[in-house]
Amino acid sequence: MRAKIETRRRPAKTNPQSAIQVVREALEREARVRFDQHPIQIAFNEVDDTVTLQGEAGEKDMAEFDAWFVFGVDKVINNLQVV
Repeated sequence: MRAKIETRRRPAKTNPQSAIQVVREALEREARVRFDQHPIQIAFNEVDDTVTLQGEAGEKDMAEFDAWFVFGVDKVINNLQVV
């Protein structure tokens, strides 16, 4: 009887543009962040799957919370200022 050989697939890297778009959509849906009044700059570092948020927001913590829940994001650097 042959032993089953388990192969492991290397996880696919997150597409930076896709991650930025999904984070942007999450922030646009969150009324407390007020993305429509205060555009937020979003950067994605594909080396360590980190999102950086910069700019102004109505709710800093909620913006970070929303970014954390995007698939492929492992870390959030929150440089937002509350207005």
